[in-house]
Amino acid sequence: MLAAHVLTYDAELARDLPPNGLTNWRATLRSHLEGKWVEPLIRAGVAFEVVFVETDTVDGGLLRLAAERSVQLIVLGAHGRGDLKDRLLGGVTYKVSHRADRPVVIIPADWDAP
Repeated sequence: MLAAHVLTYDAELARDLPPNGLTNWRATLRSHLEGKWVEPLIRAGVAFEVVFVETDTVDGGLLRLAAERSVQLIVLGAHGRGDLKDRLLGGVTYKVSHRADRPVVIIPADWDAP
């Protein structure tokens, strides 16, 4: 299993410049992905690998990673911040779910495991 986070060149460039760039935000992000974000996998004893991808677009990075690693299922979390513009122009979940050549599951932002 892969736990992936895609960084885009244009969005992350601003975070790498001062004053944000003076902090080690990438290490903090990795710490969150390797800890809090994968807690359910850890509790369930599921083996996983954390992967960071830096590319032009989030959807393109996820789809390329899925193809390169022969992923059988893509699971995305909806963050619940999408507005009408995202729905019309295509947010990440929309683009991935419509361009993927394998099954995609989208977890609602407010879903809580029973």
